Amino acid sequence: MASNEYHFITHWHVKASCELVDSIIGNGESLPRWRPSVYPDVYEASQGDGNNIGKRVYLYTKGWLPYTLQWHFIPVLNRL
Repeated sequence: MASNEYHFITHWHVKASCELVDSIIGNGESLPRWRPSVYPDVYEASQGDGNNIGKRVYLYTKGWLPYTLQWHFIPVLNRL
């Protein structure tokens, strides 16, 4: 791994219905609609099945700091 590569795993706990959360994270390609200056490039890298299992979304993001991030988003909804 190059010295500028990182691997992050995050777990989010939100107070919302599974359906609402799934409708948002299951459609990661819509993130530029919410914050176009933060998400200048987003595309579906792999499609996954009808439940988004196996889906991977590529994101190129930037913010106020003088660097950008390229990362993959894998929508996984853990229905406890």
